[in-house]
Amino acid sequence: MNANQPGWVKLLESILRDSIPLRDGLCRDPRQAHLFDGATEDDVAEAVAICSRCPDLQRCEAWYVGLKPSKRPVGICAAQINRPGEDRERRPRGRPRKAVS
Repeated sequence: MNANQPGWVKLLESILRDSIPLRDGLCRDPRQAHLFDGATEDDVAEAVAICSRCPDLQRCEAWYVGLKPSKRPVGICAAQINRPGEDRERRPRGRPRKAVS
């Protein structure tokens, strides 16, 4: 990466560095791309069904599992539903209370 590059070039490079090339991925069809955002439950079901029959599913799964959870794409990827914040345990805010003895 060159320090003189514009910010958008640096951002694009960082995104592409963590992506996987899927030439045969069924998710690449622009007519269906919106389904993988998972805006509705019908979209989620259809996107997972598309992933399940994709010829690149194994490569996609291996890539997805190899990512840190915080780096995984939001929506449907590798037939997995990723909605950050939904599966995390809620911790109380602030410092823990002192035990009264």
